[in-house]
Amino acid sequence: MATRPPSRAELLAKYPDHLALIDSGEIPATENRTPDLSYLTESAQFYYDLICDSAPHLKDKPHAITLEEKLMAGKAYGRMVDATWGLIARGAEAIPFAIRLIRSKDRDEKEMGANVFCGLQMGERAPEVLRHIFAALENETDRLVIDSLIGALGQLKSREAIPVLAKFIRNKKEDGDTRWEAAVVLGKIVHKRFDKDGQNAIESATAWLNKNENTA
Repeated sequence: MATRPPSRAELLAKYPDHLALIDSGEIPATENRTPDLSYLTESAQFYYDLICDSAPHLKDKPHAITLEEKLMAGKAYGRMVDATWGLIARGAEAIPFAIRLIRSKDRDEKEMGANVFCGLQMGERAPEVLRHIFAALENETDRLVIDSLIGALGQLKSREAIPVLAKFIRNKKEDGDTRWEAAVVLGKIVHKRFDKDGQNAIESATAWLNKNENTA
């Protein structure tokens, strides 16, 4: 006989400490396999601090020696992921913290900041967020962070991003996956499926740019 999953009240009573709830791995998932954001109820400051406090403990950061350090290394990434969803759950309150994260010198913090932008609805602050993403892309060298920031431009769907995306799409020295991601994101902005029916998204996006960029 299947065990009934705990109700919301039961789960919150079981883990009155929010960090313990995150570490438990018991926050229910939605149909989209994302955490149920209604359980992530702390402030944006709390989740930002959790990301920053956890980043130094990741397994590829300072070598864990003691048992406590090894256990912390195992928890760190899970905490950062849930904290990213926590920021997304806070909506506009999270925007200043996401901006801080993408301006960080730590590549994991930058990646988490970009992921927050991918999930947020920006509203009237979208132009400000765009400026920060453009600035971050100018100097970023980490491939994973670049791809995450480009993905965030797809969430914003602003035509102001077209010249930035065009630089990646047309640059044959760029990583192929990054060029492809930029092409797909451009498609989201201009309502085209450049990879539809097995098309080469980079070629299709380049052709669109050659024809439309000056009027975009």
